[in-house]
Formats: sequence, structure tokens, C-alpha cells
Amino acid sequence: MKNLTQKQITEYIEKLRQDRNYHGFLTDASFPKDMSQKRLSQLVRQHQKHGFDDTELWNLDTTLAQFILPRLKRFKRIQHGYPSDFKSAAAWRKKIDSFIWAFEFDQYSGTAKQHEKARAAIIEFGKYFNQLWD
Repeated sequence: MKNLTQKQITEYIEKLRQDRNYHGFLTDASFPKDMSQKRLSQLVRQHQKHGFDDTELWNLDTTLAQFILPRLKRFKRIQHGYPSDFKSAAAWRKKIDSFIWAFEFDQYSGTAKQHEKARAAIIEFGKYFNQLWD
């Protein structure tokens, strides 16, 4: 497959900068500037083909958190029902708040207690994953 030109790569990366749902490193200021045009071309082609590129997989946990977080916040605002094992919508919203906190938590800082709290909330998120509907 033919490599993209530098202009095509630059234009595509600029388009990605405008995409709120792009969570890869191609638009990151710290992204390696010495990456070959061939490799950049491969990454752009991956994104064109799959809707994501390998840089979104380098820290997949972060990519998923960035995708889930705004949707979870919106879900909390518009949800009407709640799972049957909760006594009220308020209790369900409190649980959703714990999920939001966990997805916002910076895994590279914080105390051991905070790390455990975030881990427990992510496990709970998995438990209630199929209850995230309204």
C-alpha cells in the first residue's frame, strides 16, 4: 500500500484534533516527532480502516475510560429507572457517582486506599454493566 504524503498525514491528524471521540496519541503534543512517514502513514490508514489506530491501544484502559466517562455522566443526568437491587433512583445515582469517580481517578497518583476504591468501583461497574440502560 502506498504511503500517504506528509500533507495528507498532517491534514488527517488535524481532522482528528477536532474529533472529540479520538483518544489516540497522534494528536498529542508529546507524540514522537521523529516517527517515520511510513509509520505515520500506517497509523492514519489504520484509523481510516478501523475507526481507531494502534496508539489508542497503547493505554487501552485510559482510552476506554475517556470514552465511557462523558457517556456515564450523561446517563446519570437522564436516567429514570434503576436496577431492582437498589431501593431508589438516588441510591443508583450514588453508585453511578462511584463509577464516574473511578473513571476520573488518576491511576498514576493517589493513595493505596484510593487505588483500591477505584479498583472496587471498576469491578462494580462490570457487575452492573448490563444495567446501564434507561
